[in-house]
Amino acid sequence: MQKNSELLLNKMSKAYMDPEVEEIPELQKYLLICASKLNNDESYSKVVVELSSKISAYYLRHHNVPKSVLEVYNFIKSEVPAGKIDAAEMRKHVMGLAILSFPINFGPF
Repeated sequence: MQKNSELLLNKMSKAYMDPEVEEIPELQKYLLICASKLNNDESYSKVVVELSSKISAYYLRHHNVPKSVLEVYNFIKSEVPAGKIDAAEMRKHVMGLAILSFPINFGPF
């Protein structure tokens, strides 16, 4: 995974410095947070799942993604079908995200 982490970091850095992305603080924030996690030796698979979900969510809201960010997404997407990411690890991370996304109701609503 070390080589893939380096490749992903390079693609993320290129996207972060893209003038089009510089005008979108939300995307820059996602790239910076995920790059920091990779640099701090957080699980590659967790970072890939998080980043792909952030990019997907951004696309769903805006119906557009800069080309450099799309390149990052396509690199990540190519990792998953190849079986390079442990499916059990991905499920565990996605389940954690799903639990966090359930609405919590307080009181008699």
